[in-house]
Amino acid sequence: MPPYFLLFLLPTIHLSDIISIANSVNWTSGTIILFPDSKKTIFQLSAIKNSDNCNFFHFNLKLLMSEIIKIVVLAFVQGIAEFLPISSSGHLEVISAALDAFAKLKLESGLDSLTVSVILHLGTLMSLLVYYWKTLLDIVLKLRFKLAFLLILASIPAAAAGVLLHDFFEDNLSNLWIVGCMFILTAILLIASQKFSKRKTENDEQMETPQAIDSKGSTETVVEELSAISWVQALVIGIFQMFAILPGLSRSGSTIAGGLFSGLKQSAAANFSFLMAIPVIGGAGLLEALKLFKRHQAIPVTELSIGFCVSFIVGLFALCWVINWIKKGKLSWFAYWLFLMAAFSFYLALQ
Repeated sequence: MPPYFLLFLLPTIHLSDIISIANSVNWTSGTIILFPDSKKTIFQLSAIKNSDNCNFFHFNLKLLMSEIIKIVVLAFVQGIAEFLPISSSGHLEVISAALDAFAKLKLESGLDSLTVSVILHLGTLMSLLVYYWKTLLDIVLKLRFKLAFLLILASIPAAAAGVLLHDFFEDNLSNLWIVGCMFILTAILLIASQKFSKRKTENDEQMETPQAIDSKGSTETVVEELSAISWVQALVIGIFQMFAILPGLSRSGSTIAGGLFSGLKQSAAANFSFLMAIPVIGGAGLLEALKLFKRHQAIPVTELSIGFCVSFIVGLFALCWVINWIKKGKLSWFAYWLFLMAAFSFYLALQ
């Protein structure tokens, strides 16, 4: 008996559904081929009836595992690179291109790179909410209107640029030449802001009186430290964040550099940078979710859920580590990595 083929057009794939379909067919051997999306990704199921009248199902899930492996790698990169000043969006594009070029792993989910990037950003957004939950609760319960206003003010430039130039950035998101150039620009910003902050700190220490040093030794809470930021400083940081919409130009690196250039201490610049990321990432995720709903297309929930969880867990650990590292004045160390990634981006662009 020749192989018996069944063709199905399914929005999503569930193991129980496949087994149910297979059991309903009285066959000796055969293959079920499923087309879960418009790109006709093929998932194969073979069922062989043995001498004990028991059906043995062998799943060829190579393509499905390729998607899961790739999105796990991208989520891991996102969780680390979102908070390190090295550009998560740029690294996602470079790693994605490298996987396609060298490992032949392609994400056949029907989703573009911007959608996957935003989903992974939502995972790191959750890590921010968990890390800063006490600070956020303090802002709400104690009605810290000034700090709330500063965070909103700093988010306006990036939000406006994202809404007005969304299509332009989406069309140019996968341009590795742009990513490489923005890596170099981020590296220059990190080196310059670190030197500026170090020089300012040395000048401040020379001007301090013994009384000022004693008062400086008292412990300030994160909220009190951030509430001392002026609206001009917040707006400057927001403008730096606006330009960081480009992939390869680090959002955290740009905003921390903007904070240092405006005169903030490294701890204040880092905390304000990560807190202001909450409305920006949340807003971008909301816009992308609305866009997906309008498309009425199938979404690979399993793969994206795994990516969300990985980026959340990795991001939480990375956030705890990087804040302490920035406080130690090691911001410029990341510049050397960015120069290497820029060279790698240019290499992939030539392939």
